[in-house]
Amino acid sequence: MKKHYFFVITAIAVAATTVWPTLRAQETAPFSQMNLALKFSTMGAGLELATPLGSYLNMRAGADMLPLSSQGYDNYSLNSYSDDLEPAFGFTPEYRAKGKIQMIHGHLLADIYPTSRSIFHLTVGAYVGTSQIKIQGSIVDPKNNAQAELLEGYEWPDLNIDGYEVTTKDGRANLDLLLGNAVKPYLGIGLGRAVTRKSFGVKFELGVLYQGDYTLKQDGRILNLKNTDEIEGEDISLINDYAKWIKWWPMLNLQFSFRLY
Repeated sequence: MKKHYFFVITAIAVAATTVWPTLRAQETAPFSQMNLALKFSTMGAGLELATPLGSYLNMRAGADMLPLSSQGYDNYSLNSYSDDLEPAFGFTPEYRAKGKIQMIHGHLLADIYPTSRSIFHLTVGAYVGTSQIKIQGSIVDPKNNAQAELLEGYEWPDLNIDGYEVTTKDGRANLDLLLGNAVKPYLGIGLGRAVTRKSFGVKFELGVLYQGDYTLKQDGRILNLKNTDEIEGEDISLINDYAKWIKWWPMLNLQFSFRLY
């Protein structure tokens, strides 16, 4: 029996002295390599630096920017205001608006791999920056979409947009829709490595980023929700049209990595 124990202990010792150095040799030392990536994603175009923290973990840091405008203007009915607006304009006008998304973020992410040679990974981290939609809107003549002209003796009306009382100045009602917090947590999965063994690599990623609730501003002033009985006219469903799909922002990312050293 003692011989069996001695044999097992000897085998373990031999394995430890032969296999362990091999495994250690396969490990990637932290910051031993650096890659530069060109990214194209639903966060915009961007640049990113990546370095290993080990065989199973890569760290990525970079910046992204997305300027995106809607294809055209949308018209919103003001028929619920017709009793007040028709005498002021000679007809019932409409509210015409379009949005422009501006997203500028930095990010710090970690790719976690199940094995040292796996290309599948889980990504966790956060994006830090601003997401906003600038809404340009005006009161127009529905026949030709030209800005409506107010008749003498009348004042420009306030509008009820998704429960917010929005003022119009010279027929215009521009708004800033700020999306969520400055820090936005992110979770995703992907294929490929940001830190490549070769000089060039391709990586694909799919995930979701939580931006949070929105804040609505007009002329730098935060607007608060009003009770429905405090505002004349029915809601113009405008803000929710933009905000409902941007609170949980989907991530699709394709990037091309180049090894620096």
